[in-house]
Amino acid sequence: MVVGYENIGKTTLIDCLFPLTGWMKTKGDVKKTSYYFRLQGRILRKYKDEQTTEIHKEHILNNNWKIDDQEPLGIILKSIDPKLKNIKLYCENEKIKQMWLERIKRTIVNSATHGIDIKTHLLDHPSLLNEKEDSKLALTVWDFAGQHDYYYNHQYFLSARSIFLVLWRMDQGDIGLESLSFWLKSLSTHLPKSNNGSGQTYFSTIIVGTFLDHSNVKKDEAMLRHRKVMEIVGKYQLEYNIGYVEVSCETLENVSTLKDIIIETALQHSYMGEKVTRDHLIIESAIIELREKHLRLPLIDIQNLLNYCRTQFNAEINFEFAQRALCLLHNWGSCVYFQKPQELSTKIILEPRFLTKDILAQLFNPKLVNLFCKDGILNHQDLKLIWKDFIDISPILIQLMEKFEVCFVLSKNIIVQTMIPNETSLENDVEEEDNEDELDFWKRRCIIPSLLPENEPTSLLKYWKNDLYGNTIEIERVISYNLILKEMIGRLITRLHLFIYQGIVWRTGLLIIKKDVLGLIKVNLVTNLLSITIRGEKFTSCQELMDILIENIEIVAENYQNMIWKQMVRSNHDENGFISIERCQQEMGKNETKRNLVCPVTKLPLNPESLLTRAGLRVRSRIITGFFLFYFD
Repeated sequence: MVVGYENIGKTTLIDCLFPLTGWMKTKGDVKKTSYYFRLQGRILRKYKDEQTTEIHKEHILNNNWKIDDQEPLGIILKSIDPKLKNIKLYCENEKIKQMWLERIKRTIVNSATHGIDIKTHLLDHPSLLNEKEDSKLALTVWDFAGQHDYYYNHQYFLSARSIFLVLWRMDQGDIGLESLSFWLKSLSTHLPKSNNGSGQTYFSTIIVGTFLDHSNVKKDEAMLRHRKVMEIVGKYQLEYNIGYVEVSCETLENVSTLKDIIIETALQHSYMGEKVTRDHLIIESAIIELREKHLRLPLIDIQNLLNYCRTQFNAEINFEFAQRALCLLHNWGSCVYFQKPQELSTKIILEPRFLTKDILAQLFNPKLVNLFCKDGILNHQDLKLIWKDFIDISPILIQLMEKFEVCFVLSKNIIVQTMIPNETSLENDVEEEDNEDELDFWKRRCIIPSLLPENEPTSLLKYWKNDLYGNTIEIERVISYNLILKEMIGRLITRLHLFIYQGIVWRTGLLIIKKDVLGLIKVNLVTNLLSITIRGEKFTSCQELMDILIENIEIVAENYQNMIWKQMVRSNHDENGFISIERCQQEMGKNETKRNLVCPVTKLPLNPESLLTRAGLRVRSRIITGFFLFYFD
């Protein structure tokens, strides 16, 4: 899995690691002659035969070349430089032509990856000589798009049975190093802290510095760069071995070294050579066959898979085993399947490329986002221009995106004020029936939380005053995280979207309502804090909404293996002083004379009963024979 920011060289590096080779005819002044060609990165070399290492001719493909593919089975590369002759290539058949044409276009145009490109490469390697004579290593390479709009979808495809190549641009110095933080933070949250307590290895990370040939990169400072990288790694407590390589895709320096490291690392993973049951293979075969039968919409229910296994393979497979097998196949890249959240646990996406390239890549294509999804609001009518090939199944795809917590369809009575501040909105109470199913799909709208505006709307002050009024009760809790990812906020917004009040929602916050109780949720990505403030006339009503929010926060956190969070309450003496609710409860169990709860900022004493009440926990106490008994409602 290859990740990194935009224009960092991910696809180019993959093309260098896995060159395209094959026989083609090339036309000279007199006749066509067959040569063996090898396209590695930008370097196109031709050889007289497949075995020789002697280069007959070499070309550097860049934007100085133009492509003419009009001739049958021919690819003509025309040079802008009059000193260079045209390169005329003739392929054996149309399939081979398209394969070479795709790679050459990508090399010359240097177009950006959209979504995730997935390709499998079969490799020979000396390490495989001890295996069967015809053994090959199959590497499935996932090339993740680097544009910002795609980042928040990568979470769904990170597999714990992988080698992660995390790229950074060395020519950008410290700015390039900063880009590593985003990806290492994401990996540290989604992956186990260590591979396995028994010492088994299931995943590895190799950090790759690109642009080694750039004039800004001094080769004698490699050790210094390596040390800085490892300091960033240490910040995110990645407790497994991290490889480090610096490469040039222009000169191919260290590319073969990186390839050898990738292969050797893969062969050391504990699952290599892992034996699977006959039923695992049956499920895999069934998925391959069903994929051909569902080309239009490769999405099925698990029960359909089990029925197919029974009728076509005479295999009775139970639901629980199928779930475990599908998780393994997901890690292999054979399908897309999630046991969590519950909404996705019965669905299988038979073809990963369908989700990554056809659906998500188009929905988050930066050009289309700027046209049709301003401030995160998408009119369903515009899906006809986004999913041109899937207009008839767009309602199904939107339902799928909702299950993935990528977006949510707006209730007809919700007006999002970040988009249309002059429009009058109705108060939305989630418990009211409004016959929304009768509203035509193409007249509806949805919100994509990851595309919402960064800043909170000015209209927030209209509904959430700075000062309390009348008999209003206010309770507050602050959730402290070890790490917060923006994608996590989007998931939380999606789960709570039915509670959004007056359309007040932005990238890191939202205003919600339940009956007559208001709640304000804000996230600070710098301090890794999420604050919940609730206002209402009844303490029990405020408690009820707080419980709903904490429950949803807990559900979202389950998606992140290493996310640690604590419920805190703010000090009476300083707004930046936070004390855990657990600590307050411990202090409540002590005799008042032995309590030692102080503000972490001012060091002034604090009353745990008062803090717990402030957090929405009603505290009752009574004394029985010298013992204090406390109840937390």
